[in-house]
Amino acid sequence: MPNKSIFLLWLIALFSIGALPATGMAVTTNQVNSLPASVYALERIDPKNGLDDNDLVPVDSIIGSAHFVALGEAMHTSGGFHDIRFRIIRHLIRDKGFRVFALESNRLMSEPLIDFIDSCKSSSEIDQKQLHGALDSIYPVFASETMKDMVTWICQYNSQNPSDTVSFTGFDIQETSRLSEAISRALKVTQNEFLLTGPLKDIQRCAMENRPEEVTLQSEQSCSAKISTILQFISKPNELDLFRNDLELLRLNLRSLRARIHLNYLNTLGKARLPEAYQVRDQAMADQLLTLKSIAWQNRRVIIWAHNAHIEKEGLMDSFPSGSPFAGFKNLGQYLSEALEIDYKAIGLLAFQEEVNWEGASAICNIAHTYPNASSAEYHLRLLDSPYLIVDTSAMRQNRLGFFDSAAEYEYSQGSKGNLVRQFDGLIYLQNSQAMIPISSPACPIVPDWPKPNVGGTL
Repeated sequence: MPNKSIFLLWLIALFSIGALPATGMAVTTNQVNSLPASVYALERIDPKNGLDDNDLVPVDSIIGSAHFVALGEAMHTSGGFHDIRFRIIRHLIRDKGFRVFALESNRLMSEPLIDFIDSCKSSSEIDQKQLHGALDSIYPVFASETMKDMVTWICQYNSQNPSDTVSFTGFDIQETSRLSEAISRALKVTQNEFLLTGPLKDIQRCAMENRPEEVTLQSEQSCSAKISTILQFISKPNELDLFRNDLELLRLNLRSLRARIHLNYLNTLGKARLPEAYQVRDQAMADQLLTLKSIAWQNRRVIIWAHNAHIEKEGLMDSFPSGSPFAGFKNLGQYLSEALEIDYKAIGLLAFQEEVNWEGASAICNIAHTYPNASSAEYHLRLLDSPYLIVDTSAMRQNRLGFFDSAAEYEYSQGSKGNLVRQFDGLIYLQNSQAMIPISSPACPIVPDWPKPNVGGTL
């Protein structure tokens, strides 16, 4: 009886590794070609290996008719997360009508990539030098060979579909000077006597006085008050001769600059104010996306690329234990979930082993982070002995049945602890996420025989 033999082997393996956590997780058999309810095999993550996406049907079911879909990652610069997101994004654009790609990078600073993708409407010929320059405008942790391949594919798609193109945007606000410059240009266009006197100079002065290393409580409060005065003035009917979209962008940039200056100040206070700073940034990022939705995207479907900690639906109160300084603070996903309700879906990405080999600013070299603890979600997904999986947590939420207990908390994603069934609508699991290949920052020298999976976590 082969099935019985396999089941016995699975039990032996289970008890030799460790017991299930006392969280109510259901014990499931791991028979050949059999997975627990709401868990599905994913055939591959490599986007270059064929175009058949039948194995992504569970992802389509998770998303449904939602207009905003966020794809996360447990660790920046781990390349397996880049690969599977490219594969899913290509499928969503090609087969499901998604037409906006939004990346966790500064909106104004990423304009070279915005313009590059917009220019793809007229030609499928890719200027590699120009492409590399455009990718330099996004955060280096995302500037990988996979990102380059994905942008190339989007360009080719746009050239073949000139009347139905994909657009790109960043949505972060960590760009004081760029925001000040954009606001100054918009104020000059108004030709309004009041705005061209005090407020214009105030904005320029605020940007100079509130750099991250120079901001003080007095300068932050002064600039916040001045920006609020400008916002109040331009809210008056018929006060400015601007098109609606231009006026809304001016308001957005003013709110973003105010948030950025406040963020700069909070960052000077150290770790004690880090959770508050996190919330300020995420609220401002949500403001970016929701404002762009109202003035530019209307009913277009949007794909968001960001870290798991940003996209979770119930904020930081559920990702950290009650004693943590992060507990109780909101994040991007919670703001979007409250505004969009069922029109927002969050899919987290997890891996049992996350490889990083990226020099960057902090020389994160030759790291292979694993999850050996029986309290982690990654540990239990690994027991299913499948290289890639899709987990429909939304189905578990509705049915209260499935691999993850809908009432339990698990550790996951490097330091988070919470209810995965509530935080995410779905999960993508990789047994191993290989290090990304960077194009903007050099990779570290490869260590012989690296990486070696270990039982203790980080190598």
